[in-house]
This record gives sequence, C-alpha cells and structure tokens, in this order.
Amino acid sequence: MNTDAGKTERVGDWCQTFTGRQFWPMDPRAEDVCIEDIAHALALQCRFAGHCREPYSVAEHSVRAAEYVRGLGGDAEEVLAALLHDASEAYLVDVPRPVKPHLAGYKAAERAVQTVVNRWAGLRDCADRGSFVHRADEVLLATEARDLMARPPADWRLSNPPMAEMIVPWDWRTAEREFLARFFELRGGR
Repeated sequence: MNTDAGKTERVGDWCQTFTGRQFWPMDPRAEDVCIEDIAHALALQCRFAGHCREPYSVAEHSVRAAEYVRGLGGDAEEVLAALLHDASEAYLVDVPRPVKPHLAGYKAAERAVQTVVNRWAGLRDCADRGSFVHRADEVLLATEARDLMARPPADWRLSNPPMAEMIVPWDWRTAEREFLARFFELRGGR
C-alpha cells in the first residue's frame, strides 16, 4: 500500500491519455477506461504501421468492422464487440501482425487491456461474437489491402474475399466522431 497517496501500488508506469487520465497498460483497470480516450487515440493511429497510400485509422477500421457485423445480423452486443475489438490499441498502439508474436509479453498485455475494456463496456464472453468479429476483421483486411495498400509483392494468403464497397478513408476527426456515435448508439446514449 502506498501510504503517501492512500492508494494501492500499480504495476509498471502510467501513460497520460487524451482526456488527461492516467492509464497503466501493464495494470489495466476498468475505472481508468474512457471511451473518448479510445476514440481519439484510435482515430490518430494509422493501420498497417502507416504503410497505406493515405492515412486510414484504426478507429475507421473499427467502425467498418461494427457495420460489417451489423450487416451479418449481429445483435447490439456483437456489434459493440466489433467496434471495440481493437480498443486495447488505444493504450498499447497498433502493432502489425507479423511483429506481435515476437514481442515478449505484448500479446498478454493486449489481452489484459482488451479484457478490461470489454468488462468496462459490459461485454460478456461469447464464442459467436468472437467468430463474427474475426470474420469482419479478415474481410476488412482483404478490403483494406485492395483499396489502401500498394500492389503486394507476394500473396497475402487472405482467407476471405474483400467487400464489394471500396474504402475511401475518412479524416481523423470524422473517424473519431463516427466511432463515438456508434458507441453511444449501441449503449443507448449512455
């Protein structure tokens, strides 16, 4: 117990969020989560480590995943799960798929933050929700590769075909606004 502050010691150090809060990525707690922080951070993070033809944010990707799940007939909880599926990246950053397995401890930290965000959002564990989100993520990956990346030097070995709709990226302010709008719509304005 930290007697100076009267609070329990936290693991690791904290980062300051957009709204001025403290967030401990290595010791995440639901009371530290803020949707405005998530929306803002994801709106300013470019997918694919910035290797797109133009900026395309994780927030926009998340909104598109939510809309895809809605189109599959997902209920409000499944759509919310899709919207928040990369929320941990607001606190840990978006690490490209080929790198994640090689960063010791990253996947565990990502899982811990995502679990806390899901708990904060009132999402329960649901196997079907996971499959909807996984499918949306894979279809979007194929669509993003087609619409936002240079011609690939080799086959990406994608498991799903892209969506018919072409992606024209939003600016970061639109991505942040749309992310928040979906969240508050799904949470009934709360």
